[in-house]
Amino acid sequence: MKIRKLEREEHGRTRRLYETVFPEDEPCFVDYYYQCTARENTVYAAEDGTEDKHAEIRAMLHLNPCRISWDGKAETIPYIVAVATQKEYRHHGLMRQLLTASLQDLYAQRIPFAFLMPAAEAIYTPFGFRRAWGWRWEEEAVLSGEKKNSGREPEKEKCREAFGILRAASIEENTAAPAEQCSEQQLLELSSRVNAVLSSKFHLFSLRSPEYYRKLDREQQAFGGKLEILFARENGRKVPVSARCTAKEKFPPMMARIIHLESFLRHIRSREQKTFYLQITDNLLPENSGFCKIKLTPAGGELVPINSDETERFNQEIKTVDITEIPELLGEDNPFASAMICEVV
Repeated sequence: MKIRKLEREEHGRTRRLYETVFPEDEPCFVDYYYQCTARENTVYAAEDGTEDKHAEIRAMLHLNPCRISWDGKAETIPYIVAVATQKEYRHHGLMRQLLTASLQDLYAQRIPFAFLMPAAEAIYTPFGFRRAWGWRWEEEAVLSGEKKNSGREPEKEKCREAFGILRAASIEENTAAPAEQCSEQQLLELSSRVNAVLSSKFHLFSLRSPEYYRKLDREQQAFGGKLEILFARENGRKVPVSARCTAKEKFPPMMARIIHLESFLRHIRSREQKTFYLQITDNLLPENSGFCKIKLTPAGGELVPINSDETERFNQEIKTVDITEIPELLGEDNPFASAMICEVV
């Protein structure tokens, strides 16, 4: 069996396996996925071993790029989807090979973390994925009065702007319009407002843009629903304040895994300076393993390797942890505890 990353023009070859493994997805959604999403993603496949590019694909894994905001900085993080194996080829280690190949490539790209929505959490826990955040719909998050649930306070200006929008956007005053009828300018204004509100509530969230909303609208239509833009009166003007999906499902909590630990830590801005001396183990990505000092500051985190000659010096302070324990170790600085990613698949 050959494991390889497919060329972009080959992505359509995975459709037959997708339809076989996920028969619950309606043809209109599969059309949407392969027309609008699959062409942008990265696909790893297990083929039956021949050199012919038309060899049968027996297993696959897709990495969909998700544009996020992480404490005000834009990042592209991979969303793992369409993990599938042909029935006759299951329990032969193909998923492990696909996950290992993809995560090693992501490590080489210094990607901080990857996430997924599990069919069952037990499938992914052996690979270092852990429950990370619950599913949130936009209007529920935007129209609530919550703030970030860590000890860090949002910037005052952002907070004033965000909660000014919330006061204007009472549910009773809202009117809705189909997203497809909204102008580019309205979607730009909506994106700016929603990003401001979400930044006051979450450290991680899917970054809004007109393209984001257009894609979400196409996805909703593929599910038989639609995307509605909610408006409110502000200073005598009708303004867009949030978006509502009419085709909703109850989704399981998301799972996430740290990929490149050093890059992950650089994003962590702690209110107080903290230092950890650790021996980290990572069976799937051994590059993350070893003795190190992790230093967190308001400016960001830093990982400093400790060589074997220095370990005795810090012996009493060194704690042995698995890579999966790092988010919990960070406590209130754990970004996964304050995340809203993502509606668009």
